Amino acid sequence: MAEAKEKSGGGFFSKSVQKRASRAKEKLMQNLGKADKTKDEKFEIYVNNFSKQQAAAGKLHKEVKKYMQALKVLEGASKSLDETLAEVHEPEWVDHGTLAYACQSNSFLWESYQSSLNDLVLEPLTKYQSMFAETRLKIDKRERKRLDYDNARHNYDATQASKKRDETKMQKTAAQLTDAKVMYDEINTELHDFLPSLFESRMRSCVELYQAIYKSEHHFHDSIAQTSEQLYNAMEKLAAESSQGSYSPKRLQPQSSSYVPASPLGVDLSMTNKSSHTDKSDMNGPPDDEQGAPLDITVEKNVNKDEEREKKAAEKQREKEKEKEREREKRKEKERVKEEEKRKTREKEQQLEMEAERTRQIEKEREEERKRERDEEQKREREKEIEKENANAKDVQASKEKIDADKDVQDENVVAAAADTDADAPPGGYLYKVHATHTYTGEDEDELTFEAGETVYVVDHDDPEEQDDGWLMGINKSNCRKGVFPENFTKRI
Repeated sequence: MAEAKEKSGGGFFSKSVQKRASRAKEKLMQNLGKADKTKDEKFEIYVNNFSKQQAAAGKLHKEVKKYMQALKVLEGASKSLDETLAEVHEPEWVDHGTLAYACQSNSFLWESYQSSLNDLVLEPLTKYQSMFAETRLKIDKRERKRLDYDNARHNYDATQASKKRDETKMQKTAAQLTDAKVMYDEINTELHDFLPSLFESRMRSCVELYQAIYKSEHHFHDSIAQTSEQLYNAMEKLAAESSQGSYSPKRLQPQSSSYVPASPLGVDLSMTNKSSHTDKSDMNGPPDDEQGAPLDITVEKNVNKDEEREKKAAEKQREKEKEKEREREKRKEKERVKEEEKRKTREKEQQLEMEAERTRQIEKEREEERKRERDEEQKREREKEIEKENANAKDVQASKEKIDADKDVQDENVVAAAADTDADAPPGGYLYKVHATHTYTGEDEDELTFEAGETVYVVDHDDPEEQDDGWLMGINKSNCRKGVFPENFTKRI
């Protein structure tokens, strides 16, 4: 079991290396102009359009990610500014809670905006871009199949042009050409159908992405503008109240002092003043109270002035109280309007949130529908591939059966010839013997198969002109089969 696995693995590796070598050789010959190349100008146009579309999608994806990273930084700066403004706004000022409410609203709007961009723009764009990697792999595979087809075509042409016709080799190269052409035509037809449809879908994809970006941005700026307008109105109200002195602190008046300093000479100044007044009265005549009328008129005038001042002060006080009452009414009205605006804002935000939820639901349903369509398309493609593989398998099986029949006939002839002689006796005319250092499984019917440790008799090649470098003609001692084998798998005895 282990030996069979080793043989199978070795054979697959050997075939893979051989394919790569043949492709590299074919590509080199085509680049040097020594071999013709299968050309398809229409396919080259498709690949050029695909490359442009892939580059545009990659650039758009990169810029959207950079934009969202910048939004996250701007969100942090906006939040920090709002918190600082709310902290500076003193609690006793009007609309103190408006700033805190604005901070919460702005934070919610920033998160909603970034979430909307991520769900409606970034994720669909990532899925759209992932298609290009898969398609690029198919384009590379098509190039490999083209090289295989060109190589098989050139081998078949060389066999046909050979002077010495080998029917077995011609059948082999014809079968290889048929298989290579079938595989090349299959993937070539698939890409000829898919690449134009993918290129035409770019407009629909771009329209959906643009609409999602502009709609999210419009909703965000419209909502945050409403919050900014509310804050601006609150500051207008604060400025109006500040100009009316509503928040001005009361200034204390300095108290008048009745302190009379003492005379440095120890004289009673109050008595001196009285004495001076008495002397002046005696000199100038009787005092005013002795004259009668002038004193009464002065007192009456003073009393009238005091009454007028009191009336004016009372009127000013009443005006102030009326003004305060009007201001209270205005504040109540503004608060009522503000509450009404808040209620409308909440209703509008709820409505916008419901619309956003409906939009997300619609996008989700669309995505599910697109996924179902893709699954159905993939299912149909798998069914086509299975049908093609079954058809190819039937052709390959028929070819193998024919080759096996020819090989059985050849083996029977060799066994019959070997039966006439002694199996252990070496064939006449062999050149020398070699010892197999590695196991080798013949890939063609004219190649020899042997196990490590077996002995092979080296004989002359039937046609020395067709003998390749590094290959020998020999007869396996164990089964008397004749064929060519690689020299580096054996050691001369």
